[in-house]
Amino acid sequence: MKLTYLIILTVCLIHVQCNQQLVFEVDRFKRAVNRTYVGFEKEKNLEWKKSYHFIQGADTQFGMIETFLQNKTDGQWGEEIALTQQAITEWNAMQPKPKFVVICGDLVDDLPGREPRRAKQIADFKQVFQALDKDIPLVLL
Repeated sequence: MKLTYLIILTVCLIHVQCNQQLVFEVDRFKRAVNRTYVGFEKEKNLEWKKSYHFIQGADTQFGMIETFLQNKTDGQWGEEIALTQQAITEWNAMQPKPKFVVICGDLVDDLPGREPRRAKQIADFKQVFQALDKDIPLVLL
């Protein structure tokens, strides 16, 4: 019997209304400035004129499968990477494109202070999400 692992990468499509094309920064991982997200400023989003959808994902948690389900600490999170890449491929192919993707919860598994493993998880997370279409803003919560 094969054990299949499930990573919680919940995808929700939510229908809302909006009138603004979102602005993109070169560094998609540092968009929060002065308690706002670049491209999501209140002044630019006061009136909704047309429908849009967005993606909400949670707990990519690079490293969790190995640590908790396989009881190992070899520094591998290939399964989480593969699942996230599969999701990004699907999001990039959507027509129309989502207005943004928001990822909530634990992005990586290791806590601050668990270097260099945590730094590698963060670097891999950023590398994987570079594949997200540049026309789809990424929001990390």
